[in-house]
Amino acid sequence: MKKILKILIAPLGIIIFVVAIMLLSNEMKSYSYQQILDTLRAIPSVKIIFALILALTYYLILGGYDVIAFKFINVPLKFKNVVFTCFISNALGNNTGYSMLFGGSIRYRLYSLYNVSMLNVTKVLFFSSATIWFGLLIIGGIVFTFFPVEFTDTKFFFHSSFPFGILFLTLVSLYTLLSLFKSKPIKLFNKWAITFPNIKITLWQMLLATADWVIASCTLFVLLPQGEISYITLLQIFLVAQMLGILSQVPGGMGVFETAIVMMLPEATQSSYVMGALLAYRAIFYFFPLGIALLLLASHEFFRAKKRFKVLTRFYGGRMASLIPQALSVSIFIGGAIILFSGVTDVSSSIIHRLDNYISPVILDSLHIAISVIG
Repeated sequence: MKKILKILIAPLGIIIFVVAIMLLSNEMKSYSYQQILDTLRAIPSVKIIFALILALTYYLILGGYDVIAFKFINVPLKFKNVVFTCFISNALGNNTGYSMLFGGSIRYRLYSLYNVSMLNVTKVLFFSSATIWFGLLIIGGIVFTFFPVEFTDTKFFFHSSFPFGILFLTLVSLYTLLSLFKSKPIKLFNKWAITFPNIKITLWQMLLATADWVIASCTLFVLLPQGEISYITLLQIFLVAQMLGILSQVPGGMGVFETAIVMMLPEATQSSYVMGALLAYRAIFYFFPLGIALLLLASHEFFRAKKRFKVLTRFYGGRMASLIPQALSVSIFIGGAIILFSGVTDVSSSIIHRLDNYISPVILDSLHIAISVIG
């Protein structure tokens, strides 16, 4: 069964990506690159700055997921170390496919420096991933139930998001009830045990995850032309686009996310302006934090390597101090022996003949005696 699921799921991301690119090309064929670039340049700098602040806030709040995860597993760790690690791992993970695998490896690399075991890192990783989905279920449940998305286009297999909203809210309610009343772990397939957090931690999950999804959607909303689309409409489309992007496992949902946004926006919205905003969103929400994360990671590794080098120097320095005089004595002895040997042996007459053309014989004899004495 597992093998069959792997065979079915593995190509799903590639299929979604290819179909998305084809649909996006079809939607944008009536717009030139120059039109899109012009709309990108037309975005006010104030909006760009505000979007940058929102993007950084989003990644900082993601660090809160790991903070409450460590509280859940009762492992003490400094707040600054958790936020630093989370920012780097999430910024890198969001720009790669299979973010759990890539982001998880970065987490383990950094958390292991603080003596966090691989088992605890795995627990934190799964808790944080569950929190992300928890927030998506909360926001999606509210929006899809009370502000359902109507899919009238024949390209979609369903007509409304309402059933998904009910399903999402049901799952959220079930999780909350288990946090309230289920204190013992639940065993699955007699292999895995799932422990639910207490209600206090669950409420923190709700708050942080909901805030993160709202901030992520607001980052795109501020970049769109004012008055083109309402926030609720954008939030509906944004959630669907994000789910498709996550399902595809394409790095950052690139291409899939943009296609979903362009196709589901109202026809009154000018697609060239939307594409300009989407390009700015991609740069601000993904590439900008990625650049900061790479810089922080490189600086962190550089200073660690520098510190390690100092430790090695101190460790071997004391031993080398006692060896250096002995090494110098041996080298001086060997050098003196070579000089002395050369002073008492005959030199090739051809070499002496060539030197006689440039140096007086008296000077050569004096140098020969001096070298012998030095040796």
